[in-house]
Amino acid sequence: MSEIKLRKILVVNDGGKKLEKSDLLFSTIVSIWEQGREEIEDLINIINKKGQGFNFDNDFIMRTCLYLMCPSSELKIENLGSANIKAIKDNWENIKNSIIKAIDLLNCFGFCSGNLVSKNVAIPVIYYIYKRGKLNDESISELRKYLIIAQVKQLFGAAGNSALAKIKKELNSHKLRKEGFKLSYFNELKFVAQRDFSVNEDLLEMFLTYNKGSPYAFMILSLLYSEIKMNEVPCYQERMHKYAKFNTKNLKSLGIKEEKIIEWQKMKDKLPNLQLLVGIANKSKKDMDLEEWFNKGNIDKYLPRKVSYKLVDFEKFYEKRKDLLKDELKKIFDVK
Repeated sequence: MSEIKLRKILVVNDGGKKLEKSDLLFSTIVSIWEQGREEIEDLINIINKKGQGFNFDNDFIMRTCLYLMCPSSELKIENLGSANIKAIKDNWENIKNSIIKAIDLLNCFGFCSGNLVSKNVAIPVIYYIYKRGKLNDESISELRKYLIIAQVKQLFGAAGNSALAKIKKELNSHKLRKEGFKLSYFNELKFVAQRDFSVNEDLLEMFLTYNKGSPYAFMILSLLYSEIKMNEVPCYQERMHKYAKFNTKNLKSLGIKEEKIIEWQKMKDKLPNLQLLVGIANKSKKDMDLEEWFNKGNIDKYLPRKVSYKLVDFEKFYEKRKDLLKDELKKIFDVK
């Protein structure tokens, strides 16, 4: 069957309903590659069961296959001629294994459907693994930073195909098997609205305003507590000074003025008052005062010294810890 006739036939399904673009591409592949449907559906089932679960779909797999096999990753029927479909079929084992390794990596970093803001952010990771093969510790560390910066700066939000194309072109300009992955590869790239991968003082300040429970707060905390094996133990965003202690009545009893009460109640949820705790440690802390928690021998590597852990001195503690976190983030992102 000619490709032109195939395109006409696949515009609608058996019921006459117009197909979505990714469904159309999926149908195009499986019409030529007989085992394609089963292979792709099995792969989606495998990766979505990783860790706490993901919600990848045909659209993601189609876009990834195009990114690996074609000059363009746009979901267009003209990008799926019989030659490209044959290339996908012939290289399927490598494609599948690269996707699985990339999602395993996301799982190691603590990502899941609840905190992965952009699915497209994973596609260059898959491309890198497909081209590079092995991952070393340095590349893994750099890939984590890439995943986080690309999401917090929303680099794939608008004109995502353009961003993907620029990143692919930049990766292709390096000897990946020899050099590995470096976030610095993308220093000169500019995306829509002049967005880029750069990290400066202003961005670090923004990181420190993220609130408890947000995907972005998790991302920054995961960098700060990168030693936690998040694919092996459950971990949680937890407040250093506990939520229950910030009720208005309690703060008034400590002599805190009205305007400060409002300010503190906002600060309690922001990143300088947050830490990542593994399941057992989180359970043992419960509603314990920070001072009591520390006196019981507990420790946090970003717990400021020579400062009171009493709630009445919360603001001083908050500013000291903010400085500690910011200094560490400067080191991580090499901000001078």
